[in-house]
Amino acid sequence: MQSRFGAALRSKPLLTILAAILLSGSLGSLHAFSVFLEPLERSFSATRAEVSLLYSLATACLTLSLLGGHVLYRLIPPAALAGLVGLVAAIGMAVAGAGSSLLVIGFGYSVLFGMANGIGYGFSLQIARQALPDRKGFAIGAVTAAYAFGVVIFARVFAVLIAVGGAGTAMLVMAGVLLCAGAGAASLLKLSRAGEFAPAPLLLPIDGALRDRRLFSLLWTGYCLAAAAGLMAMGHAAGIVAAKGGQAEQLVFGTMLIGLGNGAGGFTAGWLADRWPGRILLMFFTILSAAVLALLAYTTSPVAAIVALASVGFAYGGIIAIYPIAIADYYRPEDVAKVFGRVFTAWGIAGLAAPWIAGILFDASGSYVLALALAAVAALFAAATAMTLPCVGLPSPEPG
Repeated sequence: MQSRFGAALRSKPLLTILAAILLSGSLGSLHAFSVFLEPLERSFSATRAEVSLLYSLATACLTLSLLGGHVLYRLIPPAALAGLVGLVAAIGMAVAGAGSSLLVIGFGYSVLFGMANGIGYGFSLQIARQALPDRKGFAIGAVTAAYAFGVVIFARVFAVLIAVGGAGTAMLVMAGVLLCAGAGAASLLKLSRAGEFAPAPLLLPIDGALRDRRLFSLLWTGYCLAAAAGLMAMGHAAGIVAAKGGQAEQLVFGTMLIGLGNGAGGFTAGWLADRWPGRILLMFFTILSAAVLALLAYTTSPVAAIVALASVGFAYGGIIAIYPIAIADYYRPEDVAKVFGRVFTAWGIAGLAAPWIAGILFDASGSYVLALALAAVAALFAAATAMTLPCVGLPSPEPG
């Protein structure tokens, strides 16, 4: 049965892409949570572990909601769902901003905002892919880049707002931004809705053998290893630069460059995906990740460390963009959102485990060498996994 997302405009795809970018960029603010760590610790006399748990819970809710989001994509019209995502995200941020305890903040930020984030991110990828079925690499790359750039932009905005009025003020202002972003995306989607979505031609015949458990296992394992490799370094970026002798301003600069590299990697990977098979690109970005992680493990210069971290961010952004594109190559259009939700659980596990493991190894050894070396090995295994994926070609251009 044709999904209601089939109504996404092909005659006005730009409006749909803009809606996806607007929603995705605002939702990316979730991952700027590190800015709130110290203010929340001071406000509630809490430990770093207690405050960090808020972000861990948010990533868990994000993963779970993306896993089941495909059901909503079929039931709720795109414009209505965009507005609903913005509304729930705004309510979550408002509850967190007005919260008088970490428990209330956790319900608002982690549960409500986290769940809206997963549904909204998956939704943005879905409508972007449908708007430009023949250039889905560019569309998905733009959405993932916007999500990454949202982290960089809102981290700076939050820092300014916290300095002026505290963490609560920053969250309340962000609630207004999310509400406006959801309303703006809904308006753009309403304008762009006309005509039926024609599925893009599959790149090769899909049969039961290609959709078996082996293919899913390869995608899940590769995604988990590649994401874990990047997150082991990115989750400890400031600590890594500090361990190399970096000064305070270098710590901030290095963290920002990772976000910029992440966004640039996502956009570049999406552009390349319309010209090269996803399997080849996954091999390239995972090998690049392994190389720069190995360099990062043994360099002693803070400047070299910052450059390497930016490269890790670039490779990670490329990997995050390519996996949903690769899934779209292997599965029927109506199954892509469901399969991606399941594969995305690999990111959830990597996000919870990788930074934690890196911290354990740092505490045990007093440096990040072992953690970064392990991350490089994980990236190499991700590259080997990509090599075993089925080969697909590029679609032939449509006449005219």
